[in-house]
Amino acid sequence: MNKQIILLAVVVFCCGFAGAETLEPPHISVYGTAEIKVTPNEMVWSVKVSTKDKQLAVVAKDHAATVKEVLGFLKSLKIKEKKLQTSAMQYGEDWKNINRQRVKVGYLASTSIGFTISDFDLYQKIWFGLAEIDGVSIQNTQYAHSDRIRYQNESRQQAVLVAREKAVNLAKILGSQVTEPLKIEEVFQYSAISNSNFASNSISDISQGTSTSGLALGQISISTKVKIVFKLKNS
Repeated sequence: MNKQIILLAVVVFCCGFAGAETLEPPHISVYGTAEIKVTPNEMVWSVKVSTKDKQLAVVAKDHAATVKEVLGFLKSLKIKEKKLQTSAMQYGEDWKNINRQRVKVGYLASTSIGFTISDFDLYQKIWFGLAEIDGVSIQNTQYAHSDRIRYQNESRQQAVLVAREKAVNLAKILGSQVTEPLKIEEVFQYSAISNSNFASNSISDISQGTSTSGLALGQISISTKVKIVFKLKNS
């Protein structure tokens, strides 16, 4: 599995003065970040089924039929049941602004369907298959990795190690030594694993068979940022 690790650290040196938190001085505060880049092996899809009509009974019937058709299509592609999830149907009134007045024109229903694929050759089959079903829209697609938790733990360990290394080196310059940690905190940050790197292939290229899957996988990023405060002592 292709992967690349990028390590970063931002350091703030504190000695003998009060900060925003009450910590035993002298101490050094370190922000460390580790990033692991891996080639995705999954794609997560979010699909929405929407139905409108003047009669609620017609909406209910047509919507149930469309959802059944979508699920049947996905199952025909051998998408595993555990990788397929459907939300409960939602009904509501359909309102529009007509001549500056809010008017009820009928009823609507919607259902969200989520699923995950690991066979990227299914990409264009799913895309064109869903495009042929009325009332279906693809809300989102995201690259992912089945071993995300393992890589997240690895990046967390790397972030802690690089933070300590930076703290030791900076303390040494000022004639101090790093001892035990006073505080360890994982800093929340947006995970780039949810970002998609889509192919540059056009729809015409895919339909003409010039691309096997219509995708350029690239890499996704799994990163961790930590804040560690170490106690210092004189050498």
